[in-house]
Amino acid sequence: MTIRLICGVLLSLGATGVFAQSAFPAKPSLEMRLVPEQVQAGLPQMFTFLLVNTSDHEIHVPGVLNVDCDSPVSGGIFLELTSPGSQGFSRGCGVDVLRKQAILDRVGRWRILRPGDSYSVKAGRERALYNDQLNGRYEFWAHYNPPYISPDDQELLRKAGIYFPHSQLNSAHIEYVKQP
Repeated sequence: MTIRLICGVLLSLGATGVFAQSAFPAKPSLEMRLVPEQVQAGLPQMFTFLLVNTSDHEIHVPGVLNVDCDSPVSGGIFLELTSPGSQGFSRGCGVDVLRKQAILDRVGRWRILRPGDSYSVKAGRERALYNDQLNGRYEFWAHYNPPYISPDDQELLRKAGIYFPHSQLNSAHIEYVKQP
């Protein structure tokens, strides 16, 4: 393929809007991190969930994030686990209705994470249903579900130059082994 043909393809793609959002990255460069704390008898009793801005630009995130509660307005943070005898997870939270509110007004109340900033939420291990009396391998990780933002509202935010989370984020897995 010649340079002229490659340039022609790129120009035609740009004209059709494929690259119209090239200044707006597909991923806002957020990282989900899980920090276990208060390790007792070999297992963490508390967790800090961090959303970290690893980009070179500001990212807007919902002002209130709840652990173990998925909301269309703010999204949700979840502690996941595989363990001996694990029974699954509760996902209980109050009903949160997505009110018809202009997206720019909604995002105006969100936190702004500057490059290197983080937003942390703490939760005790009661958020994950596991029996810590059993010996064996315990593996923990976290994920973040972003809030629901309609495609039209996403486009409005892009045009306003507002970066926002729009895909699920997962932390690294952390393993503990409880022995007799």
